[in-house]
Amino acid sequence: YSEFGRRAFDNADAGTDHGWGNNMLVIGGGVNGGQFYGPWPGLAEEQLFQDADVWALTDYRTILSEVLLKRLHNNKLHIIFPGYTESEYQPLGVVSGSLVDPDFNDGEIIFRSGME
Repeated sequence: YSEFGRRAFDNADAGTDHGWGNNMLVIGGGVNGGQFYGPWPGLAEEQLFQDADVWALTDYRTILSEVLLKRLHNNKLHIIFPGYTESEYQPLGVVSGSLVDPDFNDGEIIFRSGME
């Protein structure tokens, strides 16, 4: 387990280099646990990105957005994840809770002059 993705195969030094795909562990109250969420691309060489990396098929912002919306009742996704759009948000049902409507309005001023 790592804070960043690892390549599926070891390098010449018998280690692994930084890679693309990774897992995310979500624990705590309100988590719909006991299962895996999102697609699994596989580890066969032909299933890997450039024959070496696990594909990143689920955007981490999708999971964190669910936590923000359902558990923290914070709908300001455009501030927390600038550039993240409504078409990219596809909830997976990782956490339970009442959903607040996500706000993807990118017209709100986040920073004042001198902070851009």
